[in-house]
Amino acid sequence: MPNKYKQTVGSRLYKNYTEHTLQRCLLAVKTKQMTQQEAEKAFKIPRLTIINKLKAHHVQPVGRPTVFTEPEENNFVGDIHVMSEYGFPIDKTDLKFIIKSYLDRNGRHVKFFNNNLLSKITILQKQSFPGLLKKLLDVLEPTLKTTLQNGFRKCDIFPCGVEELLNRLPNALNASSSVKESFIEH
Repeated sequence: MPNKYKQTVGSRLYKNYTEHTLQRCLLAVKTKQMTQQEAEKAFKIPRLTIINKLKAHHVQPVGRPTVFTEPEENNFVGDIHVMSEYGFPIDKTDLKFIIKSYLDRNGRHVKFFNNNLLSKITILQKQSFPGLLKKLLDVLEPTLKTTLQNGFRKCDIFPCGVEELLNRLPNALNASSSVKESFIEH
C-alpha cells in the first residue's frame, strides 16, 4: 500500500500558512492594527492573498460546482435508505432514473448529463468504502435485527418458538417431550 504523506506547514512555497494564521492576519488588517504590507511580513502571507481574502475574491471551492445542494443529496440518501428498509434495494440504473425524474419534475436541465440522465456513476474509492459502510450500519443498527428477523419470518426461515414450529407439522399435537427438549432456540 502506498504511503500517504501529510502536508506540513513550511514544506512548500505556496500557501505556507495555516487557516488560523490567515484569520489572525485578516483581523489585524481589518482592525487597522497593521497595514497590508506589515501583515505580509509579520504573518508571511502574500499581499495579494490578503487583498483577495479581504475583497472576498477567489473564495469558491476548487472544481466544478455540485449539481445538487446538500439537503437534496441528503433527501436522496434518506429515500434510498427507506426503500431498502422496505425491501426495495436500489441499483445504479434505478438511481440514474430517480435523479432524472427529480430533475425533470423540477424543470432543471444539467448540461453535464445527457438529457438529465447520468451517463456514468462514479465508483467509490476503495479507501472510502469502510467509512461509508460504518455510517450505513450505524444508521441501520437500531432496526437491523428486527428488520432481518421480519424478513426471515416472512420467508418461514426464522427460528421460531417450539410451539409455533410444532403447530406447523401435521399431527404434532401429541409431540413427545424429547422433541421439545432437543429443540435449540437460536
